[in-house]
Amino acid sequence: MPHEREHDRKIIEQLRALAAKLEKLPKSPARDRLLREAHHRTVAVDTGVPAMSGWSSDDEHDPAMLFQHVGLVGIPRFASQR
Repeated sequence: MPHEREHDRKIIEQLRALAAKLEKLPKSPARDRLLREAHHRTVAVDTGVPAMSGWSSDDEHDPAMLFQHVGLVGIPRFASQR
């Protein structure tokens, strides 16, 4: 279990860093959705509760498509998170 907790700690740090970067972007509905998702996932990893995402697989809600005009690269999702 200590190895899993260390892994979770690293994931939480990465999610917090992502949230900090997102907060620096211009305000928009897309930015706000991604920021909410980052915060929800941080809490989910920290508490052990599975992340619940309202995003579907269509392009309209794909993070890579939401920010394609600002040149951000989407983070691929693992099959276990679908």
